[in-house]
Amino acid sequence: YRDKTRADTAPKTIGTQTGAMAVLEVCTDPESTLGQVVSEASDTICRFTAAMDFRLRETVDLALADIKRFPGAHVMASIPCTAGSAWQRINVRRGGKKQKERIANLKLDMETLLSNLRIVAVAVRKSVGTISFEWPRRCSLWQEKSVKQFITDFQLNKVDFDGCAVGLVSSKGEPLLKPWRIHTDNLSIVRELVDKRCRKEHLHGTIAGKETARTASYPTELCVLLHQSFRRPVRIPTTTQPATFEELAATARQTDNQVAPAPFSIGPPPALTLPAGPLSLGPRPKKDPIEDLDSLTTFAAELGRPLD
Repeated sequence: YRDKTRADTAPKTIGTQTGAMAVLEVCTDPESTLGQVVSEASDTICRFTAAMDFRLRETVDLALADIKRFPGAHVMASIPCTAGSAWQRINVRRGGKKQKERIANLKLDMETLLSNLRIVAVAVRKSVGTISFEWPRRCSLWQEKSVKQFITDFQLNKVDFDGCAVGLVSSKGEPLLKPWRIHTDNLSIVRELVDKRCRKEHLHGTIAGKETARTASYPTELCVLLHQSFRRPVRIPTTTQPATFEELAATARQTDNQVAPAPFSIGPPPALTLPAGPLSLGPRPKKDPIEDLDSLTTFAAELGRPLD
């Protein structure tokens, strides 16, 4: 039993097939369904399991090496989110100080994993690859400041979908309504999953006991959809970062003989041209009152009545 356990949890970075594209699964099972689908399609799967411990720098270095070997790879991350489950809020009320310390430690682990994921995400972006970050939709960790910052910095787009719409069923074959969420920069994933919501045309099984562990794995139907999206990635265009306060202050800082150049992120509005030379900020020239009187007289004649 111990030998089998060691074999099942041994580090597995590269699948048996090396194909046209690669997928890096971060914090996954040694025999993940997604990895099997990718490998069976003759593509490359790089798994980073719990046994490899993604908190370690040497594990991150392995991921960076894979990204270098497979430019354009897709990173599919689902770091542990136990601290954000609804059950933990109940456990805190029941467990007291000891349970609070446990959840605090889980959050610290999450922060370390997210920090290392950021390193990998930067590298995959430079290699023209794409990123996906998945958690249950109701996970409270989505509201953590560091998680929000990660999504903002990489300009990831959200897509929500339901397990029963992508083939998730119980051991009895009952559809299971597990609300999932992915933040990604791959438009193909958004297009594939945006309509995968429960149509309320069936009853759902209960996610409890052994069924809870079953929902931790992606169903085959979802894995096929994800793999298809990985193979034809469409990078969602990123927007220009807004100018910082310091940049805005620099553009407003003027002297008599020198004007501070505008930062690169600030450009003129479309179709707007400015006159050459320095702008005059003096008072507007006064019009001749007689010219004003003539124009008013003409206006009154057009109205067909005298001015009051």
